[in-house]
Amino acid sequence: MRLLSDQPSDSGEASTRGRVFAYRQALGRASRNRVVCQVGLGKLPLWLMALRSGARRVYCIDADRLALQAAQALAIRQGFGRDQLLLLEGLVREVSPPEPFDIIVSEPFHHLGLQSHIGRTLSHARRHFLKPEGLFIPSRVTCYAALASPKAWRTYVDSQRDDVAGLVGLTPS
Repeated sequence: MRLLSDQPSDSGEASTRGRVFAYRQALGRASRNRVVCQVGLGKLPLWLMALRSGARRVYCIDADRLALQAAQALAIRQGFGRDQLLLLEGLVREVSPPEPFDIIVSEPFHHLGLQSHIGRTLSHARRHFLKPEGLFIPSRVTCYAALASPKAWRTYVDSQRDDVAGLVGLTPS
C-alpha cells in the first residue's frame, strides 16, 4: 500500500486525499469476510471502510471511550450491527482481543508526522494479535520532513483541520 498520493503536492488536503484513496483501495481488496482491527481511531474511520468492503467483523482498539462510542453510533447510523463493530477500550498493551485478526490497520500520522509511540504500539499489536498469515496496513510508511516558517506551519496545521467525512463517503449529520 502506498500512502503517498500519486501527485506530489504542498497541500495537506491532497496528501489526505491520497492516503484515504490508498486505504480505501487496500481495504477494498483485502477485507471481504476477514476479521479486521483498527488500532487507534485517529482521524480516518478505517473501520468503516473495512465494514463497507465486506469485513466479517471489525474491532477498534482505543483508550478514548468517547471516540469508541462515537464510532459505534456512526456504525449503527450506517446500518451496521453491534456485532459487526466491536470495541476494545484501552491501550494496545492492556487489551485482550477474543480472537486473532486477519488484518490490522492503523493511520499512524499526526500533524507532526509519525506519532512518537506508534512503532512500539503497532509492533505489539502485530506480535500478539495478528494471525501468522495476516496483513498489516500500511505495510510500510515513508515520512518526509522539511523546515518551515511559523506562517507556513500554521497554514499547514489549519489545513489539517478540514473534515475528512466527504473523503470517506459520509454526509454530515
